[in-house]
Amino acid sequence: MTKKKIVILGAGISGLTAAYELAISGYNVMVFERGKNVGGLASSYRDINGFVYDMGPHEFCTENKLLVKILKDLLKDDFLILQKNSSQYFFDKYVPYPLRPIDFFTKIPPTLAAKVLFELVTNKFRDSYKKNTQESFESWVKSRYGETLYNIYFKPYTEKVWGISPTQIDSITASSRISFNSVFDLFFKTVKHYITKKDDFSTIHNPLKNSFYYAKGGIGKICDKLYERCLELRVKFKFNYEVKKIIKKNSKAVKIIFSNNKNITNFDYVINTIPLTTLTRALGFNHDFPLRFRSMIFGFFSFDKPKLSDYHWIYVPDRHDKKFIFQRITEFSHLKDAEMAKKGKTCICLEIPCFKEDEIWKSSDKEIIEIMGKDLIRMGLITEKDKFNATIVRQEYEYPIQYIGFLDMIKKIVDEAVKPVKNLVTIGRQGLYKYCNMNECMEMAIDVTNQIKNNVKEFNYNFEFKWKGAGLEEERILKED
Repeated sequence: MTKKKIVILGAGISGLTAAYELAISGYNVMVFERGKNVGGLASSYRDINGFVYDMGPHEFCTENKLLVKILKDLLKDDFLILQKNSSQYFFDKYVPYPLRPIDFFTKIPPTLAAKVLFELVTNKFRDSYKKNTQESFESWVKSRYGETLYNIYFKPYTEKVWGISPTQIDSITASSRISFNSVFDLFFKTVKHYITKKDDFSTIHNPLKNSFYYAKGGIGKICDKLYERCLELRVKFKFNYEVKKIIKKNSKAVKIIFSNNKNITNFDYVINTIPLTTLTRALGFNHDFPLRFRSMIFGFFSFDKPKLSDYHWIYVPDRHDKKFIFQRITEFSHLKDAEMAKKGKTCICLEIPCFKEDEIWKSSDKEIIEIMGKDLIRMGLITEKDKFNATIVRQEYEYPIQYIGFLDMIKKIVDEAVKPVKNLVTIGRQGLYKYCNMNECMEMAIDVTNQIKNNVKEFNYNFEFKWKGAGLEEERILKED
């Protein structure tokens, strides 16, 4: 029996997981990657001095036992379970995130707390008489956290991260990324968390999970190991292959043409993980939906000192009177046993969200490093006397911007452009325009490979913003292990 031939577009964690799962089942797999390396957003960067950096903070959280088994099998002695400690730089203070019960009374100004409480009570009374559609990020947050907290925290941070007004962002972004339904919900769940000491997996992005899975040498080790296994299983990889056009015939993709004028034919299935916008162009599908990805500039800095702060990562919202160029800081010396910083030294990643047409994206690496250094000084993390080495890395496709109604747009594209091509399926953060994490990407990849193994006539898609391991099992694997 001839082995079925599978083409995978993109060598990020979704594409690598799909390639691995199919290869161990005997399929003939080829992976085409636009860049020079595997991993994408789930890769790690090693500088010339041996410091290792992730593309921002990565915590692998799941209750899916299959994923944990895969991680352990891939990483072996490099498999780690770590504890995180994060904070928000709020009102010129480093406020633990999530707040400890005592922080509600010591870190938040009393006048602010009183004003927020008053707004929440009046909102509750108002909403009982007036129906609120809450279709935008703004309306969702205001109804649960009040006007004041929205204006001083949620609005400026959201605008910094996404580059558009929260009035244009779908409420799904708020409900899926903000784990607490209100300030009251935040307070009571935080108190419960600190009393029981149990990680909370009830929502996808719940910060009340202190423990997470990780890899010695950086999160990119997962993709590196997947790549190694794939090579052992004779998966073929082609780098610097950017998709230009997909030729269709009789409801099937029959030929893929790349920008280097090379092409591939005679395949049975195509698994797409490259940006959905790129895929639609290759298919010749025209739409006027406002689908766009936020780009990111990463600044990797190393210092001859053991630490800059006490936190694994720090969120940096802006105020109208004080703005910082980066949205978040990750300090890798705090990732115990990960061996990313040299002994007695530390290294950090700074993230600047932007668009390619922004001035900062066009700025030189030297200019960006200088601005980042000045902002670190303003935050009190370093002094002008501190010396450092720095590298700038740019990522074009980082966050899919979830405009209001985006989910209907994606479903329409899948129904009208992708599903008619019976041997084509699209998955992953970029491929399905879904703001999801590593574990979700791996689950999507495993799900679609199972469908291929079962010879499905039409691929099924899961558009819900939850994963299989979100509160579905009674046993907490992190605690169990």
